[in-house]
Amino acid sequence: MDAHAVHASTSDISSEDFSSLAADTFMKAFVASLVTKDVEFVRPHSPEDRSGFGKVVKLLDSFAEQMSEGEVAPERVWPILSIANGLREGNTGSYDGFEAALRSLQLTFTASPNPFYDDIHFPVSKTQAQSFIAHLPGSQRSLAFDAADAFISARRHLADAG
Repeated sequence: MDAHAVHASTSDISSEDFSSLAADTFMKAFVASLVTKDVEFVRPHSPEDRSGFGKVVKLLDSFAEQMSEGEVAPERVWPILSIANGLREGNTGSYDGFEAALRSLQLTFTASPNPFYDDIHFPVSKTQAQSFIAHLPGSQRSLAFDAADAFISARRHLADAG
């Protein structure tokens, strides 16, 4: 099954229930979405990837705001806000929460043999990534694809500008 075939815009899913979305599930879905788009690693301290992390947080904030404006019950919006807050940029400009969330997937979706290495690799095959994504509810799958698209777009934009 082509993972991109089930992708829909977050604007189509604002009425769906995200109350069951856990941060680790979102992060796995985000990594899996990146893998399906040929992203093999991130560098949490690089300006390009920090820009990408920022775009993901902005996407989550925007999505939560859109849901709230649609008068969605707060308990359905809270998981999105909670995930965004955990990934948000710190006072020093770093995304420690994002990096920690990625490193927490060490035994399943990421590999970084030494926490002092900057690269976090994704040793997941496209088939594994697509399989994981296929088992998610459509709304969560779409949010993960939109987050991956935002990350990649910001990463490319900053790289092209430099």
